[in-house]
Amino acid sequence: MELAAIDELAPPPDAAVLAVGFGPGVGVAELTKRLPRGFVGGVDPSAAMVHQAHRRNQSAVESGRVTLERSTADSIPWPDGNFTGALAVNCVQLWDPIDASVREVARVLAPAGTKLETAGLAHGLAVAREIYADRAYTDAGRLAERSCPGAVLHDAGDAAARVLAMVLEGVIITISGKRLEADIDSICVHGDSPNAVAMAKAVRTRLEEAGIALAPFAPV
Repeated sequence: MELAAIDELAPPPDAAVLAVGFGPGVGVAELTKRLPRGFVGGVDPSAAMVHQAHRRNQSAVESGRVTLERSTADSIPWPDGNFTGALAVNCVQLWDPIDASVREVARVLAPAGTKLETAGLAHGLAVAREIYADRAYTDAGRLAERSCPGAVLHDAGDAAARVLAMVLEGVIITISGKRLEADIDSICVHGDSPNAVAMAKAVRTRLEEAGIALAPFAPV
């Protein structure tokens, strides 16, 4: 089952994959084969399983390519957006509390593709991936709470410069300066802010000055 799940995940060679409930480490061993330039982090609540998985993957652990921790799905010891994929085989039914565990796994995943995007592509639909010009992102790729300092951008020039950098680099730039890879097709400026028109004009000007053409969705 683990091999089938890894096949379905199909991580690129440089991916960082989280293994939740890795058991004796069979799936971890397979992941290390497929991720020659990547990283595997894992959590399992069983001391016996952690010990077995360490023995099975000793060289990868010693080289730093694998880190295995005794912990649960609701307490993952890595920062926001640390992983590009996650694997959990025959263990989700044991996650307790389930809601907190799902949120915790989502927290450590980078926003390479939303569920809506994935579903649309799976059904052969055209999708447009949008970023926000006037909102800051957390390191997990989510919008920062409006109550947080710097969560809302008000300066049109600063917003336009940040948007240009994100488009040119193909990343989301977080409030801490971290870069998260992302495809960008559309840019949103909230119309309820007093300087929305000025910000939209500034963003358009910076993009066009950089040689980036703007187009309606229909022909895309």
